[in-house]
Amino acid sequence: MGGFGAGGCGGIVVEPRLEFISRSPDRFWTVFAPPQWRGDSPVRRLARADRELAVDYADEGSLRVRATSDQSAAIDARTALQAPVFSHLNSFTRVSITGHRRLGLRFSPCPEVVVEVIHFDYPFGAPARFAYLDAGGTFLVVQASDAEKGPFTTLGEGRLARGEPLSVVLVEQGESPPRELATIVFADWSRQLSTELSPTAGWGLPQNAFEFGLASNDPSSAAYLTLTLAGTSVGRGWDSVGHAAGSYTNRIEIRRPPSR
Repeated sequence: MGGFGAGGCGGIVVEPRLEFISRSPDRFWTVFAPPQWRGDSPVRRLARADRELAVDYADEGSLRVRATSDQSAAIDARTALQAPVFSHLNSFTRVSITGHRRLGLRFSPCPEVVVEVIHFDYPFGAPARFAYLDAGGTFLVVQASDAEKGPFTTLGEGRLARGEPLSVVLVEQGESPPRELATIVFADWSRQLSTELSPTAGWGLPQNAFEFGLASNDPSSAAYLTLTLAGTSVGRGWDSVGHAAGSYTNRIEIRRPPSR
């Protein structure tokens, strides 16, 4: 986990290692499985320098955080899975953002659109907003019709090639004119995600998702971004989908604009 002051934002906290919140031992619905949390692997080595943190984990994973300048930071996280994991809820990256008045997101595949981050209800009520990459290489930002359930309305779309970094600009919409707070670049999400159909979302949506929202109806409340490679958070049901055994890489860059 790492924190980063973002010039006008109270801060950005990043959790960049794979976390499995609910798992299935037999690939069935996780509601019928005992609660299981992956938890983080024990730390084997930790080293700090003036502008860098290095952590090695017992599962052969690692984390490197480096201040590349006074205005930017780079994160390199590796998570090793010794066997396939089937999961309903999980995260590839979690980001929390504080200090804004009214936050919007500008995604690199559709930079002409700024999508406001809003609070949504569960399991029914105010609609959720999220994004995903489909099998044809189209990145779509959508809004659900009821909580996180479809049908879904498109708010923005554009092309994102496999392996292409995804950039997200945090925009302060509570000021006139709106001001860029920071840019977060996810270098590895599109390369490793699954575009297979989700068993819960319906409407042709895949297993990957970039979910975002607020902690409450207050537009200045803490915001979160949750990226998944393969999960079933969106839609109805507790179906599990798989992550193959192997090493997962998550390189992230955070940049804030020069101080005015």
